[in-house]
Amino acid sequence: MHVIPRYRDKTKDELVLPWRPDVPGDRDALAAVAARLAGALD
Repeated sequence: MHVIPRYRDKTKDELVLPWRPDVPGDRDALAAVAARLAGALD
């Protein structure tokens, strides 16, 4: 997990996310990533 600072002043905030927080992700794709992460931690 990464903590990325954000700014209220949008002229300082250059981060553009490739996803929208208000739209649910694909559950199968998320489960696959979770399995890869869990395997890497073992």
